[in-house]
Amino acid sequence: MNHVDHGCDINEGERKKILDDIKAGVWRMEFRPGQLPELYGDTKMREILGAEPWLQPEQLYNHWHERIQPEYLSYVDKGIERLLATGQPMEVEYVWNHPQKGKTVMRCDATLSSPRRDGETVLLGLHRDITDKMANNVWQENGYHIVDYYKMNLCGKYLIRAYQDVFLIDIESKVIHPVAYRNTHCFVIKEGRSIAEVIEQCVLPEEQEKVYRLFSDESLEKIAAEKTSVSVDFRRGAACGRFEWVRGTLYAVQINGDTELLFTIQDIQSEYKLKMLKEEKEDVLHAVVHERSVIYEYEIPLQQLQLLKCDTDNLARSVASATRPLPELVEKMCAHYLDPSEWPKIRAFLSHRSIAACLKAKCKKQISLSLSAAYFQHDYVRISVLPSSKSEEKAYLVLELMDRKERLYPILESYIRDMVDHFYIIDLKTGYFFHLIGSTDAYGMPPKEGYDYRQQMFAYADKFVPEAERELVKKQMSPEYILRVLEKEQELSFVESILGKNGEIQKKLMTYRPLDLAKGSVLLQRVDITDQYTRERMLKNAQRESMTDPLTQLYNRLGSERRIKQALSEKDRNRNAVLIMLDLDNFKEINDRFGHPVGDEILCEAAQKLRKCFRAEDIVGRLGGDEYIVFLRNMPHKSDIHPVLKRLVRELTIVRKKEGESITVTSSVGAAFCGDQSYEELYREADEALYESEKRKNGYAVFGHIK
Repeated sequence: MNHVDHGCDINEGERKKILDDIKAGVWRMEFRPGQLPELYGDTKMREILGAEPWLQPEQLYNHWHERIQPEYLSYVDKGIERLLATGQPMEVEYVWNHPQKGKTVMRCDATLSSPRRDGETVLLGLHRDITDKMANNVWQENGYHIVDYYKMNLCGKYLIRAYQDVFLIDIESKVIHPVAYRNTHCFVIKEGRSIAEVIEQCVLPEEQEKVYRLFSDESLEKIAAEKTSVSVDFRRGAACGRFEWVRGTLYAVQINGDTELLFTIQDIQSEYKLKMLKEEKEDVLHAVVHERSVIYEYEIPLQQLQLLKCDTDNLARSVASATRPLPELVEKMCAHYLDPSEWPKIRAFLSHRSIAACLKAKCKKQISLSLSAAYFQHDYVRISVLPSSKSEEKAYLVLELMDRKERLYPILESYIRDMVDHFYIIDLKTGYFFHLIGSTDAYGMPPKEGYDYRQQMFAYADKFVPEAERELVKKQMSPEYILRVLEKEQELSFVESILGKNGEIQKKLMTYRPLDLAKGSVLLQRVDITDQYTRERMLKNAQRESMTDPLTQLYNRLGSERRIKQALSEKDRNRNAVLIMLDLDNFKEINDRFGHPVGDEILCEAAQKLRKCFRAEDIVGRLGGDEYIVFLRNMPHKSDIHPVLKRLVRELTIVRKKEGESITVTSSVGAAFCGDQSYEELYREADEALYESEKRKNGYAVFGHIK
């Protein structure tokens, strides 16, 4: 290639040495209208591309372009398009398939040459092979298999070493592209697999729904648009057919100027084991100190119970035995101690299969059963199965005697939790608040406890309440507003919208009630009414659809009649009101000559013109076929009806042409003024006026004033 020196002191030899030192090839790409691009390269450029010296410019272009790794092709093509459109220099890095070396990483820098007179466009630039710079042995030394060094380096700033797997997600095709994964896990995610296929193969069936939600179209688009991140915990397949807890996180990242989604997998199995161990210790400790309890250890392989703890209680002594088979304990409980109605329950609950399933799911199970009144002063026995956190083949079986109060407390607490999403006690004068009931780990909640109610609640609204509702919610949650309302009313209630983890809208009923209003103490109860709200909205939509004409979206016959009857009952709004009925002249001819699709177009156009002719407060409907009805409210003078009807007849003149044929559709209009008539009488009068108008067509008539 020829290089032109524009006053630069660097001579050609020095320029060549610089290019050789940085191992850069020089190229020129020419674009001519209607022709394939041509690529010219110096010796170094052809060496970088592994191209034969005899390749012609068109062949060299194809040799380069066809070997770009498919998922990077859009980066390169978009970069060239931006350069041609804006003239701004281009820098792009991509993976390229070298004919001898295999996958390599290329860096391309390009600029736009001066325009040519013949319409030719020329790009000039440098190419470098930067594969060696992308290799990062640190990751390999830590047990990773790097699939794509280039993406691994680009994504490095978003990663920490705790991640097991790193993928890029194609939003449009829903395909996973591996970047890196640890060599230790069981399922290898191959290039080009669909998200649905990977979830089905790798994720525990019970956990799949929430992972699918993370990868829904709405979730992906929201994360990409807001440049945010969303995480979900789930169990995925590991070695030996087991499932382990992991945390998957989707990030929005920038690669070559485009927004991509990065998905990382983090091992949190240890975190869940600690959580379960804590719960297990608390349950076992409670059972140990409970004065009316028995604790057994159950080993799955042996199917034997080993006694760990027993007290002096009658039941405890009766069922306690150093070792015994599980069925023996169950049958003794049924034969001597449990009410007969409870026998099927305990047999199902304490079956070997049920306990094995509990161990596999790593969750505790609990049941309360009625005791036979003939034997014990206590009312119930609570039986708990607690999986061991240290062994996959061991569980603890705990039996606790309870009186009625002990059994009802957890039922009552559970009932309150089911009825109330969250419950706070607030001191509005000092700003101190604390959480009393509800999961503090739930998404979309204020802190568990705080000393600045206003600041914390406003921060909560800024984060979780949609912008359109935010200021109103802040006003309703402000201490001054709450106190002012509660001084007059027994409670303050309002509905707020909350943005869920995946961008979905949840509806919450917020209720403030006085506790000690003189001291500023109030209770805040939050109830999730999303399902109820959704059902009510669906009901309203169904009601609206039942009263709406599906073609024109006007009221149908039923909807028109109901709305007009309601309007007739509002006497103060019906001064000089008019009922108008009309149909389209020559409409049957339209359907016969041009077909029903054209007929439907005319019906919709007539509906649009009717909306245009009347006010929003007027009622406009379609009775069926080519018949329409209008209830015109509150005219200043009866004489004003004539210009209204003249305009209506003029507007409803519609012309259609097709294949050299032309037809004009006009309208006939009848009207009747409202008095003390019923809807049926008013309808009959307007229909009689329409009948008179139809005799002449393309005109109108008013009942009692035939024109």
